[in-house]
Amino acid sequence: MIISRLVTLFYCWFYMISAPVALAFAPVEDGTGEISGKVLDAETGEELIGATVVIKGTQNGSITGLSGDFYLSGVEEGNQTLVVSFVGYATSEIAVKIQQGILVNVTVQLQSSTTQLDEIVVVAKADIRYSPIRNSTDIQLVNAIKYSEGIITGISNEQIIKSVDRDASQIAQRISGVSLVDRFVVIRGLDTRYNLTLINGIVAPSSEDNSRAFSYDALPTGVIDRMELEKSPAPHLPAMWGGGIMKIYTRNFAKARQININVSGAARTEGSSFTNNFVTYNGSSKDWMANGAGDRRLPALLRQPYFQYPNINDYPLENLSIARSNSFRTFTPTQDTHDFDKRANISYYDSWQIGKLSLNNLTAASYTQERFFWDLDRAFNAGVYSQVNNNPDSDTLVNGEGQQFFLERPDLIGTDSIHEEQIRISAVQSLGLLFNDDHNVSVTLFYNRFGTDRVLNRTSVDLNTQEDEIAKNFLFRYEQRDIIVGQLGGSHRLNDKHSIDWTVGSSITRNDIPDLQRFLFVQNIEDDSAGFWSVRVGRGTGDDTFQSHYVFETEERSLTGRLDYRLDLSSQVYLRAGVFYDRKEREFFSQRYAIFSTQDPNSVDYGPVYRPWLKLDSIYAAENFDLDQLYLANPQGQGAYFFDDESREAYASMSYPLIPDRLSFYGGVRYARFKRVLYDQFNLPTESTTRFAGRIVTVPDQDVTYLLPSANLKYNFMDGDLAIRLAYGQSVDRPQFREQAGASSLDPNGESFSFYDFENNEDFTGNPTIENSLIHHGDLRLEFFPRSGEFMSIGGFYKFIDKPIQRFVESPGDDGSPDVFYANAREAEIFGMELEVRKKFDFLKNPVLRNMSINLNASYIISEARYSLSDIYSLPGVSDDLETIRLQGTSPYLLNGALYYESIRSGTLLSVIYNLTWDRIREYNAGPNIGDLVEGRRGQLDLVFKQRISDLLTVKAGAQNVLNQRIYFYRDLDNNYVFDPDLSSIRFEGQNGGNVRRDYEEVAYRPGAYYSLGFSFTIN
Repeated sequence: MIISRLVTLFYCWFYMISAPVALAFAPVEDGTGEISGKVLDAETGEELIGATVVIKGTQNGSITGLSGDFYLSGVEEGNQTLVVSFVGYATSEIAVKIQQGILVNVTVQLQSSTTQLDEIVVVAKADIRYSPIRNSTDIQLVNAIKYSEGIITGISNEQIIKSVDRDASQIAQRISGVSLVDRFVVIRGLDTRYNLTLINGIVAPSSEDNSRAFSYDALPTGVIDRMELEKSPAPHLPAMWGGGIMKIYTRNFAKARQININVSGAARTEGSSFTNNFVTYNGSSKDWMANGAGDRRLPALLRQPYFQYPNINDYPLENLSIARSNSFRTFTPTQDTHDFDKRANISYYDSWQIGKLSLNNLTAASYTQERFFWDLDRAFNAGVYSQVNNNPDSDTLVNGEGQQFFLERPDLIGTDSIHEEQIRISAVQSLGLLFNDDHNVSVTLFYNRFGTDRVLNRTSVDLNTQEDEIAKNFLFRYEQRDIIVGQLGGSHRLNDKHSIDWTVGSSITRNDIPDLQRFLFVQNIEDDSAGFWSVRVGRGTGDDTFQSHYVFETEERSLTGRLDYRLDLSSQVYLRAGVFYDRKEREFFSQRYAIFSTQDPNSVDYGPVYRPWLKLDSIYAAENFDLDQLYLANPQGQGAYFFDDESREAYASMSYPLIPDRLSFYGGVRYARFKRVLYDQFNLPTESTTRFAGRIVTVPDQDVTYLLPSANLKYNFMDGDLAIRLAYGQSVDRPQFREQAGASSLDPNGESFSFYDFENNEDFTGNPTIENSLIHHGDLRLEFFPRSGEFMSIGGFYKFIDKPIQRFVESPGDDGSPDVFYANAREAEIFGMELEVRKKFDFLKNPVLRNMSINLNASYIISEARYSLSDIYSLPGVSDDLETIRLQGTSPYLLNGALYYESIRSGTLLSVIYNLTWDRIREYNAGPNIGDLVEGRRGQLDLVFKQRISDLLTVKAGAQNVLNQRIYFYRDLDNNYVFDPDLSSIRFEGQNGGNVRRDYEEVAYRPGAYYSLGFSFTIN
């Protein structure tokens, strides 16, 4: 019933939109109908340009265009035969039934001709100016799924351009089993850390400080040709992954001569666009080109490794002298005008014939400027009630026995006003040298720079310790991320049996936060002088986050190579073998500088001052650093870690028909050796033991070897159009660098490097005791391929993880901030069901419905992770009782649906796209009074309209996130994975004096709907 109503709703929507277009169609003659369609290469799925299409026995015919499409009108009613021919291909005859006023849509696949031509006379060379740009199609993708060795899915360029997705992260969430956490992918319920990304076959680099995960927003849509997701293990796939392996292929060179130019503008609701109140600051004149880090850097002395400020008590003059001569540049917020976001990209294709060689080129560049504004409601520790009333204005609850409970003072309740600008510059250079059909070599260079500038203004009340004060925090954060990738590869078919594919690549990634500044101002809650605030400055090291400057620098260099060899013993039997090498070196450096007061008591308020955030340059002027006012220190010293990581892998596999043309086997074994050296903040290698959290701990072996078997079975029905697949295999998950970065045995405090995340009110700490995880995968899928480009499947999967690595949070310490860290749970299990449908409606008679198609995928995932506190802390006396929880990152329900209307004749495209992600845990509670942090469910509806105006110009308009649903995170204090803050969900822990808990929202905001209009120009 629900499905039928949805179909009716979609039909009505499309019919209303399409009516004006349908009325513009030329009238159809009495007793005649129409035929439209495409002609494709049956093996590659590529469009064939210049193919002849004729109604048999008539002169009614046409030649296929640049997209392999054709259109015939005035076709007589009745049974007709369509004759399709092209040089080098076998002629095909298609029976069609023509009805008056009905448009018949057909897709014709031509097979290469095996007939030897007696004589070929070349009368002219083809004009490459009019050759097509062969981006991936749905037919190619479906063929890849059908003939793959394992279980895969994906998205083609044909589907990508039907959306208004702006980067790879938005594209990825359209794929079956994939959801997003920020700009990272979660695959099959396994968190971002478990998934591997390959770009053109090479492991994608990470520019993240706290993660090895690839940041998908680094790739704009314009450089992506397709994305394929490997879901089941196979010997030829890398060993380190858990949820899946996402393969991203950038657009490639073509034998063509063409320029494509795309420009668009977009506006966001919720106050992001067309406003005079966008807040920025005096950062850099180079921000527009994402090059503002250099102008924000601290003085050179303060960026030297291991620099330590002289102690103010022992060396006061030296301390003040350095502060005066190396003064900080203090940012000042200003208001700016923003109209709308801008995006532009250009692609240049060219091809040259050099003797018998063909050199093909793609040069592409893109630029994006976006501005965002969010108002976030925030609350920390706001769901605990007690029988002790320490807050006269608190809520009151009464249990079933009439006992009263009062809301304890939350750590914080407030609002974050966030203004953010994002600038992205990308460039791709791809060259392909084609020697002949058997040998080719290509080189690809990719560069991406991403500059993010954020101003955060938090106005809050700390009801726990400062109930009489309003606090205002300003945070200025500029982040510059660079990714530089170079790849060289080749494909060589030596003869009918032997072939080799190889790729080598190198990458450099940098993440630079040159000067993150944070300032605190306070005001009495009853003060009527709203514009006057006091500047709070700390006196001791416990107050080092009041007025602070932070520096973060990350650089990772990698070298990757692979070599694959294939031996074809027969048409269905082949052997594969290969090697894989990956070497990474990562350096992370940070410093924190705090401004302190030389006066007593421990914290001092300067002021009140009218809007002091506009006067920071004078408040913290160099002359104010003296014995009677201010001094500088870096109380925690340098935070740093260094990694040297190496993966050496090799595999051997075989494909063999157990029952010819019916049951086939593909499997083998992969050998993997992982070797890692962790250097601590003193640049010393971590040995077998180290100090961690004040104790001596054992560091797991960092030189380990695995033999990972895998097997895939496929049974074909109906000549392969119906098939069932069964797969099993093993893989490995390893700790990320930042998760494992711990303390040195020489550190007298025995503490790991930690960073206070102000925005999320958390301290992040490394854990050197994390062990590798071994993952067992099982897959079963039924696949059906009704027609070319159509695909349906239903399947299930199971994963067992030994010692899964999970994110935990424990009770706040003396600073009031929860501590976040990663640790191994005992084990975890995941069971999931997946459904995927790609279907065209061209078999229907209705002229609107027959131009429609649907893409639908849905996932249902159940997960359980089991752990005890002894697994996490490894301390004497800690409980060994097992607890069962949902696996971090698992969303039990995922839904992606897209309904398309596409008319080849009119060049009209209409899309309705919907995405739904259910609740999922972001971090576990490993201590009392916190609760698991859960990301609430959300849905997104996008609408797209695209119209071809001419061969030169196309117009595209879109509306993203039309529903503008709230994004919210809540603390699940009653541990039922449902947000239920009402009184019925109260959990009474004690009858006399005990605490009571109920769920509360920690973060909530609306991201805004996004409307865009763009133009695409093609110049041949």
